[in-house]
Amino acid sequence: MAKKPLSKALKYLYGIGDFLGDLSMSLRTYYWSFFITTVVGVPLPLQAAFAPIRSTISLIMQPFYGIILDSIKPMKWGRYRSIYLVFTPIYAVLVCMSWAFGLFIKNYTILMTVILIQGIIFNIFFQMLYTANVAIIGVITDNDADKALLASHRWAAINLCKVALGFIVPPLLTFFGARQSNPQMPYVTVAVILASLSLFGYMVHFKITEGYEETDSVEESDSKKKKAAGIKDIFKAIFTNPPLLALFCGNIFTTTTSFTFTTLAVYYYNYVVDLPEMMAFYLTATNFFAVAGSLLSSALTKRFPLKTVSVSALLGGVICLAIARVFAYNALGFTIAICFFQFCAATNYPCFITMYTNCALYAEWKTGTKATAAIVGVSNLPVTISGTINGILIPLALNAVGFDASLEILPPTVKTGIANLVTLLPLSYYVMAFIIIAFVFKLSQETMQKIIAELDARKQAAN
Repeated sequence: MAKKPLSKALKYLYGIGDFLGDLSMSLRTYYWSFFITTVVGVPLPLQAAFAPIRSTISLIMQPFYGIILDSIKPMKWGRYRSIYLVFTPIYAVLVCMSWAFGLFIKNYTILMTVILIQGIIFNIFFQMLYTANVAIIGVITDNDADKALLASHRWAAINLCKVALGFIVPPLLTFFGARQSNPQMPYVTVAVILASLSLFGYMVHFKITEGYEETDSVEESDSKKKKAAGIKDIFKAIFTNPPLLALFCGNIFTTTTSFTFTTLAVYYYNYVVDLPEMMAFYLTATNFFAVAGSLLSSALTKRFPLKTVSVSALLGGVICLAIARVFAYNALGFTIAICFFQFCAATNYPCFITMYTNCALYAEWKTGTKATAAIVGVSNLPVTISGTINGILIPLALNAVGFDASLEILPPTVKTGIANLVTLLPLSYYVMAFIIIAFVFKLSQETMQKIIAELDARKQAAN
């Protein structure tokens, strides 16, 4: 049974929740370390003692958010839409709390303990919301082009948020800083504003997805079958899914590439080309190119098969990274090459999200278990794994090339080493991702059409 076509609201407004929601998360990404260290005054050794605890707990819990979503009984607004309505207000309150604790708790050890507990609770609500927000794409439509459209709007919104953050947060901090005597209050105030905006954004998603997910009485006839899909069934749907495992491995390589640039770009501009002032231009330009690539992705998937678009984008990324190595000592040439690489990477990302939803359909076809959130939730794991790999590998690699921050002038061999790290490491990762998706990932457009047709036939027979 064909799903209803995308409404104009979905085509043009889906992603607003990601844009407004990511403002809150970006505030923490870019300002939290400075806030907790400089403004609140928590000693660095104490922060270092608590950081691994939260990271370890997050890594352990990461695979289970999607499994929980697919295992629990759906609420009256649907399995995934209900998360927008119920979880977002709690998420918004928890965002504000993390910035406000320092106003009331003066003992640093107690403060960090409370922030740790709050962070673990917050992560549960955030990850459930994030997973539902992505999983609902596969519920809204079975059409690859439509799924890619929604995924591309979502990714474009996230990249646009990174550009907008610099125009929104610093002026607000300056404005409230001039009017509030407590130095913590501007950050708390901005956190409240951004959390309120995220609440509004996800409520928009709740509204525009109305009618696209089975709810309440509509689900009743199929509820027994859905409840029967327990944790054992969901694990089976994940681990007997060759396309998912291939996509997962390819995704680890592409995500590790992103982390590598995030970490090493500052070293490149400061030490290889001695132009630290170009870092701001690099960040702005690459994010604009990422927005453009995200938007192009949906147009391409309307004309070409999904896998073709993904493989072409990955190959384009490989070529751009090779060009970046050629121009490694030319700041402008390197920056232009990386801008086009980010364009290719952003073109590929919505394809990967669509592929994850297709892997969920494959699992349902193969095992009879509907595990959309669990399988889409697997897409979160590469971020955690890649962050861990990057956190271990980059310091070791910098040490191996002889980098020493205490030296005023680095030897040419060290500059060459950094240039190799910032280009050849990402190039090797992207070559591996290209090989995996081109030759190991086997879900073609024709295969998906057959799977969708058979699943529709099964549903009609069951009714």
